[in-house]
Amino acid sequence: MLQKQSVNLEHYGKYEAMKQSEAKIEELRSEIDNLPVVREFRRAQSDANDLLQSITDSILVQLKQDFED
Repeated sequence: MLQKQSVNLEHYGKYEAMKQSEAKIEELRSEIDNLPVVREFRRAQSDANDLLQSITDSILVQLKQDFED
């Protein structure tokens, strides 16, 4: 909602109001980013991404070996 408001303010040339709206968006984003559940989710997501990357790398190595043989 705030992002849409910010875009509308920019469209109508209300740059000071747009800056205030964008500051509020950034404040809310920071609050959300600092929630323990969000930090834990991002850590878990990073761990899952690392695992998927490791699996993908292993598959690629095996496929290369299979094609070379």
